[in-house]
Amino acid sequence: MKIKKLLVDFVSVFAVSLIVCASVTLLWNLIVHGASTIDWEASFRFAILFGIILSWMETRRSKEKHQSCAGIPVKSEASGLSFYEADPVNSRPGFC
Repeated sequence: MKIKKLLVDFVSVFAVSLIVCASVTLLWNLIVHGASTIDWEASFRFAILFGIILSWMETRRSKEKHQSCAGIPVKSEASGLSFYEADPVNSRPGFC
């Protein structure tokens, strides 16, 4: 199930970033050069890069949330220290 979610995240981020990058390069070339061309090489490069990085970050974020809900020590991104979630509001059963 994790692989399926990772692939869905990757494909969705890839599609959105490809459309955005292609639109930006088209508008840039129209405004600056006066030619309506799309830089497909740069668009695919950014789409692949954003797809890998953002889907990987989302997988890590959901993994940390799952571990914190189970009472497993989670490494804090800001300080680098391990701590237990001690929030009584979020520790209710079924909250996560």
